[in-house]
Amino acid sequence: MGAGRFRSLAEGDLVVFAPRARGIIRASKLNEVLLQGFCFAPELLGGLFTLSERHFFECCAAEAFGDVRFFPAGSPVSERFAAGASREEAQAFVQRAELLGLAAKVFEEPMARRRPAAVLRASAQRRCQEIITGMPDTEFIKYSLEELAGHCRCRPRQFSRLLRKHFRTSDQEWRTRLRLIKAGQLLCETTQYIARIAMATGFRDLRVFSSKFKERFGMTPSRWRQKWKRQSPADRPAAGKRAAGVSAAPAKGNWVSGSTTVTQS
Repeated sequence: MGAGRFRSLAEGDLVVFAPRARGIIRASKLNEVLLQGFCFAPELLGGLFTLSERHFFECCAAEAFGDVRFFPAGSPVSERFAAGASREEAQAFVQRAELLGLAAKVFEEPMARRRPAAVLRASAQRRCQEIITGMPDTEFIKYSLEELAGHCRCRPRQFSRLLRKHFRTSDQEWRTRLRLIKAGQLLCETTQYIARIAMATGFRDLRVFSSKFKERFGMTPSRWRQKWKRQSPADRPAAGKRAAGVSAAPAKGNWVSGSTTVTQS
């Protein structure tokens, strides 16, 4: 796992890698080893997270979680993964839902530590926090700054300052991130022309859209579409099927979860 860090894995152990983590898994030639795993890709899950949860995965998850986390065989998380990975093809929908539930369980504690403290007094700050902790990320980009400020019963300038205090960036920058996430989702789920997707997500200039998309995801929109289209669910083992953010192949920005099974020779 880099920097001279080593750890032995027993049968049924679960390992979760952050996107930035790198390592090598070595196996003995005496036994067969089966690795089962999936990738958790938050950028494919537009509409599932609230604004606060999206901010956690965008800015805080790697720091709060660390590079690698281990769950020993027999722990509730490891057993939950084993149960989900063993489901039959006919239960693929249930399997995907369980894997997403497993990802939520893994991040439950780090996310709770980063949850903003409740604001009790009736104020624009409290109403702004209600939006951040309750509104789906894809809903946020449907409203203008003025409309959201009106909901908080404050001026747009004050609402903008409240958003910056929480997200540590401007309202415009945060909206751009969410629009790119929505665009990435549409590229995976539809066959619309890239230019039409750019317009649908608020980008009037296709070149600007392509440039910002590549800066955000490390590849062009067309390459992004090809990458996810190639990973057809029919081409992957049951334990690693991708749907709504669950993928079998590691990629930039994805969290990887995996378990080992040792077959005695």
